[in-house]
Amino acid sequence: MKAARVVLASALTLLTFAPFAGVSAQSVFPDGPVKIVVPYLPGGTPDIMARLIAPALTAKWGQTVVIENKAGANGSIGTAEVARAKPDGRTLVLGTTATHIVNGELYSKMTYDGLKDFAPVAMLGALSNVLIVHPSVQANNVTELIAFLKKQPGKLNYGSGGSGSSNHLAAEMFKSMAGIDMMHIPYKSSAPARTALMAGEVSMIFENVPTAIPLIKSNQAKPLGITSAKGAKVMPEVPTIDASGLPGYDMSFWYGLLAPAGTPDATVKKIHTDVMAVLQTSEVRGKLEGVGIDLSNMSTQQFKDYMRAEAPKWAKVVKDSGAKLD
Repeated sequence: MKAARVVLASALTLLTFAPFAGVSAQSVFPDGPVKIVVPYLPGGTPDIMARLIAPALTAKWGQTVVIENKAGANGSIGTAEVARAKPDGRTLVLGTTATHIVNGELYSKMTYDGLKDFAPVAMLGALSNVLIVHPSVQANNVTELIAFLKKQPGKLNYGSGGSGSSNHLAAEMFKSMAGIDMMHIPYKSSAPARTALMAGEVSMIFENVPTAIPLIKSNQAKPLGITSAKGAKVMPEVPTIDASGLPGYDMSFWYGLLAPAGTPDATVKKIHTDVMAVLQTSEVRGKLEGVGIDLSNMSTQQFKDYMRAEAPKWAKVVKDSGAKLD
């Protein structure tokens, strides 16, 4: 009888404390290493951003944050892997305008939906491109360039990192809005396109601000305009395309962390809060703004709404460009 009472008391003790133990376990994030998939090759803007925030998140969480580069199909391969991952917050993707919006327009068959299959966690920031031309081009501003191309259609060409790349779509939007004609010369990436510009093989590129800076400083290219209507803090002397000859032109490309759809709201909120805190540290903020990133302070809901609002604009740009990757 005494033994039975002991067993009963033990069982009641377990029942009393078990719920609290469960709540405690569920509230701890992360309970293991966190992986950020960068769906591009090392060295690009997404990779730079991920590797800047990972050490700070490791310190904050007490768990290792690892970066895995999984490139291919304009970022779709690595992104698709995250869409299929367990929705526990421990597998994230550093997504972009391309991976979550543009690719859905470029590819007729996609293995994921950039909007439906992900939970937006934290928009890190946006990056503008800058229209740079070879020094031999007889135009010193956007107005002069448009005037030249209207008088001599097709006289100039432009390079890009390939069909569907940011520099390709920025140029196609420019062509459409200005009513001009330029030949597109696609390369495997932006690096050989920049080399071609320096050699005079292409007339211009709508290049990412960070990678355009060395060409401008060495006088190997002339900057004519920033693609974002906000301009670029690291290039205050360069006017926007919108204000210098093509009103209404506004294009920038966002970067953010996203988790698989179904990730618990509490986990999404924690990651968002911690990432935003990291972005505000002087070291991380200084390095990102130093390469032209316009940092974001959007909430998760604002990020989600922004993505959905951007989709129709990019659908039109891709359609007008005629770009298809399959």
